[in-house]
Amino acid sequence: MNILLPLLIIPLLVNAEVPLTSFFPYGTSNGDAKLQTVDDGSSAPQNLSIPFPFFNVPQSTLWVNENGIITFDRKSSQFTPYCKPVPSGGGRIIAPFWADVDIRHTGNVFYRQTTDAAILQKGEHEIAFAFTDEQNIHLKWAFISTWEEVTYFQDLGNHNESERKKNTFQVTLLTDGIQGFAIFYYNKITWTTGDVSDGQNGLGGTPAEIGYDYGDGINYFTVDDSCKNSVINITQKSNVGSPGVWIFKLGANIDATPTPLPGCEKSYTGEFCAIPNTIDFVGYDLIDIYGIQLTSTESAICRYNDPGANITLLEAKVFFLTHYEKNTNLFKLKIMVTVLARIPWFSNACPGAHPLDIACVAVGSLAVTGVTAFFAPESLPVVAVALGKDFSNETTYYFPDDVPACPPTFALAKVDPTFVIDRLCTNPSNCMYNTGADVCFISATPSPGGGAQQCCYSKGEINITAPGKFLLLSVFEMAYKFTAAGHPMMSHPSVLAGIPNIALDRSPWHYCCELNHWITRPFCKRPSDPGQNYTAPKPALGNGDPHFTTFDGLYYTFNGAGEFWMLKNNSAQSLAVQTRMIPVGTSYSYFGAYAMKTSNSSVLQIERSSSGEFTVFYDSTPIPPNIWQNGINFDDIYISYDGSVIVTFSSGFSFKISYWMVNSFAPQSFFGNYTQGILGSYDDNPFNDLTTPDGILLPANSTTKVIHYKFGLKWSVSEDESLFNYFGKNYSDFNFPEFKPSFGYFAGQLPPNAAEVCGNDQSCLWDLVTTGDESLANETRSNNEDFNQTVSTTSQNITMCPTFDDIENGSFVLNNYLPNSVVTFYCDSGFEIQGNEKLICKADGSWNGTEPSCDFVGTTTVETTTENMANSPNSPKSSSPTSTTTTTTTTQETTTSNAEQLFINLNVVSISFALMVAVY
Repeated sequence: MNILLPLLIIPLLVNAEVPLTSFFPYGTSNGDAKLQTVDDGSSAPQNLSIPFPFFNVPQSTLWVNENGIITFDRKSSQFTPYCKPVPSGGGRIIAPFWADVDIRHTGNVFYRQTTDAAILQKGEHEIAFAFTDEQNIHLKWAFISTWEEVTYFQDLGNHNESERKKNTFQVTLLTDGIQGFAIFYYNKITWTTGDVSDGQNGLGGTPAEIGYDYGDGINYFTVDDSCKNSVINITQKSNVGSPGVWIFKLGANIDATPTPLPGCEKSYTGEFCAIPNTIDFVGYDLIDIYGIQLTSTESAICRYNDPGANITLLEAKVFFLTHYEKNTNLFKLKIMVTVLARIPWFSNACPGAHPLDIACVAVGSLAVTGVTAFFAPESLPVVAVALGKDFSNETTYYFPDDVPACPPTFALAKVDPTFVIDRLCTNPSNCMYNTGADVCFISATPSPGGGAQQCCYSKGEINITAPGKFLLLSVFEMAYKFTAAGHPMMSHPSVLAGIPNIALDRSPWHYCCELNHWITRPFCKRPSDPGQNYTAPKPALGNGDPHFTTFDGLYYTFNGAGEFWMLKNNSAQSLAVQTRMIPVGTSYSYFGAYAMKTSNSSVLQIERSSSGEFTVFYDSTPIPPNIWQNGINFDDIYISYDGSVIVTFSSGFSFKISYWMVNSFAPQSFFGNYTQGILGSYDDNPFNDLTTPDGILLPANSTTKVIHYKFGLKWSVSEDESLFNYFGKNYSDFNFPEFKPSFGYFAGQLPPNAAEVCGNDQSCLWDLVTTGDESLANETRSNNEDFNQTVSTTSQNITMCPTFDDIENGSFVLNNYLPNSVVTFYCDSGFEIQGNEKLICKADGSWNGTEPSCDFVGTTTVETTTENMANSPNSPKSSSPTSTTTTTTTTQETTTSNAEQLFINLNVVSISFALMVAVY
């Protein structure tokens, strides 16, 4: 039998054309990392110290992949080349030799990024040789990856190493910060194809691809021999006239306007893109995630959060919050001899381990005769009344007593970052829950008990209702008057996507107020806070290039160049705040980044670009601007944006960060030498603010030079203390202890327009001389003016009159306890006022009279008793019920002859149906 075998004839030209001595230096002796010896493996993500322009789009991260490619937006285990444009969204690739490499038994893959002058000079020489328009290029950065003596898959390790085919090649990426270049060197190419790519003995099948691809289906390039058998001769060819050398200007002469994935314009488009990146609080939405590629042995941790909600970490699962509905067919209805309807509640049908609170209210009646039956539902307001009463009488839940006190004036609420504008009442036209208020604020973070404080304002003053009983003059008048007030909330809107807030705070308002105009109970149960116990936070300032004003008001200048402790944590105060001060030239520095952490949170890192844009990272993960700028909670941190980045901690510390300024606020609870760092010790004593970490106290009038060396530099953050993620760089790249700034200026250095620009503002004059930048000096002056106004607002003494307790058999109405407020007293029916009906709060904080009383005058009343089984002492309502019972009435006497069975001898039976609401 004759067997015909395919004969593959390929001219083999394997002479080395680029000697290894001409390669860019590589190997572990040159500082290279080495790829792990696993099949189809990849490096860890390499965070680039200088972004690499690829088709004019900066790339901040890359992966070195075993199979002869470098990727930018994800790692890749793809071993057979596409041999056509990468599908849109399929990845960004630079391919010096894309084929199925196997380094498990032989060969190595080396890589490193570098700014070494000799490397950059060699690159400049090669680029200038290749491109006549790049004779004066100045490179800033390079990334070198080398495949040395690598073979093809599958290498079982049972071959004579001298007989195994091996390839050696190198790719070097270079940039001057504007353009991106790639240099391919080929030393030896003896195989083109792996076995699984239909290769035989390293040849045939789908041969290697050489080129680069942006991954949008439009912008790509491959050499002519790609995916052809002749690619084995790449060592003999070149695009610059030097065999084995290929040099590319990545993006040159190509329309490189990348088309973003649909919906990604407003989403994070770094290493992945999620579409959509926001959904409503009910949840359940399909999310498309681009840019992530996992192997069968890898798993992903996904972080889900809702705007304004606490963050949730879920592993390989997506949960959504929605209302739990109990189907009626899970209830059993029996008519018992006691003439009661029993509805067993199967508590194990509800998810979660928390006990349930069951509210049972009648929603309708079913009438049955021998001929007909009809159902008569109760009206929605009637049902709401019953539910409202149940919420009002509830004793299972308590209102957190640790919510903060309200600022008594709008001016204080506006400057205090621990309160933010309530999204449900931003102006008089949209205050559904607080009709009549101009604006409402809410505490930015949950209290330790999970609650919140809502504070509403009208005409610049807090608007409250007194914690007494109220006289209903008319339903609609009281509805308008009293809903303008704020109130404490059982659950902060950020907790669990706001579901508990809706159930425990918003729903009772609908039951009691909107549907019934039953205004009194919510405010009796949840009285508005008048602001009597409010204490404004103490502000501090870092401004300009930079100048500091401590919590105690000490002013000094410190131009450090490195990372420093703004607030150092200790056993009594867990918040750690570090700032990075970046030098400009040799004379001054500015705030470039911040890192913050508490004992209950991960690190929050905020970085400022040279253009003034802010990037926010939480736990080293970048947060999309459209998320954090709209306000978001992480653990006990709240982040928002109003032109400045606002960061608030549940401990009461808060920060407002803008381009040239950081405004810090300390709560009164940390008064008394709890704070340490360059913001001083908050104890109302400015003379001890210049205290070093080892306790040495400098005089408050020390010179700028002495403060620099003897105080400021002492608060440098050591490398092991640093909270910062350097994203490819390291500690030494940002710390310059030898930096010597300007320590002042002479009057003769002031420009002619100094008074016009700065007036008498010393910080402004300093910055004008030091930087020569009028816009910076102007901003420094403006920041100082705003800070002085903040100090004035937070330092003022707010006069308030004493509050009233409940008036027996009566009620009272007032807007607040501030001067000129009028309180009006009312008595219940059958009682009359003895004393002043109205009182006015005087400017000195006292009332112009005494509180009246309500005396009995005698009335005729008819006592009516109504039995309600659902609210009787024998009602089964409890924190973890097994059943609920409602009354059943009949038009004729019911008889029975057996305790086990009910024989009904009647014409009509009326059954009350119950709505059961489960609250976790």
